Amino acid sequence: MHLLTSGRQCHTQTIRSLLGPEKSVQQPTSAGAEGTLPPKPRQKKGKAKPVPVTLDASEEKSVHWSQLEVLAQRVVDNATPDDIHDVAIRILRNVVGLRKKSFKFFSSTTKDSDDSKVKQSNANHAHIIGVLERVLEKLETLVARAPNREPSKAPRQNSRLEVSDLSNMFAFLEVQTASDTAEVHDASVSAEEDEGTTKRSSGRQHKGGKKKGAKKQQKNRKGETQLARVATGADNDGSWIDRVDFGISTVDNYDADDELDYYMMMYCYFVDFNAIRSYVAERWCDYWYDRSVSLCTLSVITNAAFELFHQLEIDLVQQLPPPYRGMANYDFMLSALFFDFGLDHVDYDSYEGLSKHESDERIWRDEADWLAFSSWATISWMLKGIPPNKVPHIPPSQRDPVVYGANDMHAWHKFEKAVTMQLFFEMADFKARKKNGVAPRVLPAEPELFLDIQRILETRRDRSPAIFSLHLWVDIHNIMETDVVHPFEQLQATAARLKKTLESHDPAKMFNVHGLRSSWTARRNEVSYFMLEDFTIETQREKFREVGIEEDPVPFYFLQNEPVWAGLLDFRAKLAESQMGHLFIMLSPEVDAAAYLYHAALAADPTIPGWEMMRKYRQTYRLDSLFGLGLMGESAQRVLKNFSQVIRSYYSAASSNFHQRTTSPEPLSGRRTFNHAVDIRLSLFTRYAADDDASFMEYIEEITKYRLQMTRDAWEVANNRHPTSGPAALDKEDSGPSSDGADPSTALVKHVAGKLDREREKELRRKATLSQLSPIDMLQLLDDTITSQLDGILTLNYFQLYDESVSLLAAIAEAFGPDLEKRASVECAGKPGYLGMIPKLLADDVKGATGTTREHEIVQTIVDVVKAHVSKLRGTWIPHQVEYQ
Repeated sequence: MHLLTSGRQCHTQTIRSLLGPEKSVQQPTSAGAEGTLPPKPRQKKGKAKPVPVTLDASEEKSVHWSQLEVLAQRVVDNATPDDIHDVAIRILRNVVGLRKKSFKFFSSTTKDSDDSKVKQSNANHAHIIGVLERVLEKLETLVARAPNREPSKAPRQNSRLEVSDLSNMFAFLEVQTASDTAEVHDASVSAEEDEGTTKRSSGRQHKGGKKKGAKKQQKNRKGETQLARVATGADNDGSWIDRVDFGISTVDNYDADDELDYYMMMYCYFVDFNAIRSYVAERWCDYWYDRSVSLCTLSVITNAAFELFHQLEIDLVQQLPPPYRGMANYDFMLSALFFDFGLDHVDYDSYEGLSKHESDERIWRDEADWLAFSSWATISWMLKGIPPNKVPHIPPSQRDPVVYGANDMHAWHKFEKAVTMQLFFEMADFKARKKNGVAPRVLPAEPELFLDIQRILETRRDRSPAIFSLHLWVDIHNIMETDVVHPFEQLQATAARLKKTLESHDPAKMFNVHGLRSSWTARRNEVSYFMLEDFTIETQREKFREVGIEEDPVPFYFLQNEPVWAGLLDFRAKLAESQMGHLFIMLSPEVDAAAYLYHAALAADPTIPGWEMMRKYRQTYRLDSLFGLGLMGESAQRVLKNFSQVIRSYYSAASSNFHQRTTSPEPLSGRRTFNHAVDIRLSLFTRYAADDDASFMEYIEEITKYRLQMTRDAWEVANNRHPTSGPAALDKEDSGPSSDGADPSTALVKHVAGKLDREREKELRRKATLSQLSPIDMLQLLDDTITSQLDGILTLNYFQLYDESVSLLAAIAEAFGPDLEKRASVECAGKPGYLGMIPKLLADDVKGATGTTREHEIVQTIVDVVKAHVSKLRGTWIPHQVEYQ
């Protein structure tokens, strides 16, 4: 039962020559051993008995294959074309296509078998496929009778169903009884949809290496496959990501079809790997060709791919019966797919007539590369050369030069060895540092691939996620060529700016707030040690001398040639700068005060130039927040009056602990509501800049939730369900608590938030719980999210905004004389940040001067100062420390 041609058998020896005499692929041994196909237990099947038709939902219904054609004919005779939904036709057509594809492979692998049971099984499969084809033909004939309805066109080979087709494929089969009520019906539909299925992504065959100057080519989709995904269960309502269900029988209900099922499990596992690999590689190509994607985005989705490989392995192992989970080992899967059965998408007949060299090249490109064989061989070769618990060193002058543009098997193997040798040497060093306690267990933003290689060096055993990750990592090096240094150069610029900013904005010095001192100090040290300095250089120099190497190590050699880690560190620095900047400005009301002064002047004079950082800051708030509503005043007087309400709790006795806040930005007494970009940034900050042990599934669930919520918010705005804008919403003020004792501002927040109608809310909830994310869907969602963050909220420099705001407040205080600044200091008992009280004091002055020339003078002074200040904000911002008296 081999699909290998004589050319492949010759090629096997060539492949093994790459591994050396001590390593070879382990072939499956006797049946029933761990890691082999399980034996088929004898099962006694009785003859099916007819089941009486009943409407009792507690009784199980079944239809025999022999009855399907009769049933289909009755439908055709009694139904109208409109009774047959296009979704049902598409699903049935897809089922037929998948069964034919599976039968084609399985029958080809068993064509030489003399087992009568195998032959009978093949005949049964052929019969079932024939029945389904005839049923499909009858239904399509009925649909074609409709005069105004275009027949559903047959899909192209390997095409996938739409997500909506599988959201609830049984929705059209409901049978209602007299006892059913509307409430019960709604509940049952929701329950069914909560257990909806999801399909896995299809794979795309990877096509060789990239040649510099060559035109970017599209990759054809090959062997697209679908697998069911089921929800994690009703006991986990917070889960937004479904687990994979391969539909494989357990030992207790094993049947004759399970051999094909196990093969398809392994095959589809590699299909998903290659789909992920192709997607990520194409995104790196986008950068190499036209710089159309950020290096930070590429690093994050690449590390997410590394994490996804682990999740795919977990899903695979969980679906295997416990005695046979050894089948998930890479060695076993390689044996089964490469040496025994072959790959379903490869046309082996086309190998006939090729020379040995041509056959070897075809097999390398079509099969070995698709199975990540070369990376498995490279890991085996590295383990032979690196003894346990040893850290190898090589003089810089003796490193093999990296030759790009490999286009045959031997050149690629040489290229892969050259780029991975330093990676393994560095990982051995990292492992030793961690073991000796001189480095944290997980380094800042350390990629999953690094941790995998360190585990391999420790256990001396490889795993498929590490092999897949290394294969993708080598692809990236082949794509980037000498541009591989770009992420490091970008990291150095970001880290230098962050260090200088943190040093010039110390909360302990500026606000007398010491709760953030430890995090400020730790972040500065991290930036210096891991980003601006080579933390390995001194110990490497010592080790070189110990082994007799007189050369000095090259500073940052590894980081300059490691685009993924350098990109993740750069993204970490950007997240830290944004998150810590947001915390910083919330320690005082100065930025909000400057925002209200600017918008008050803008209400009086719309010709005032734009303030870029303030515009971005305003966009971080929801439209229905008190902060956002307050800025919508139709006059300068109204905007200043609104600020009096918003600022009311900043320095009151009840909120005197405001300066002790050391957590992430949160709504203040329900008054400040940020949009979901802030929530997403916090999730990314937690994963990539704070908690290095956070799992992929945790933060991708949070991101999915927020993205779906953003979709809902957009629907609210599109349907005019957002709150009434502007000052009218703030008219419930000044008089204090309402008659029922509630804070009027709290009631306002509840009022403007509103609620969606019940049906729309239900639909959105279903979309959330049934969000069908294939691996590619996850990466695309993460890709879009990181890009929107980098183009959006991460371009807002909170520290720059703070400096600009304080400068404006100081200019306003100077324009109105020392008395205004003195009143502000008294108003907040001399606490730092007292300049934030200026808009409130000016609002009081305007109120007292209503209808007089003094009112106009106050407003005009604000306009003049703001216009002059904003006009100066065109140059480069230089971080500076603001001194307080």
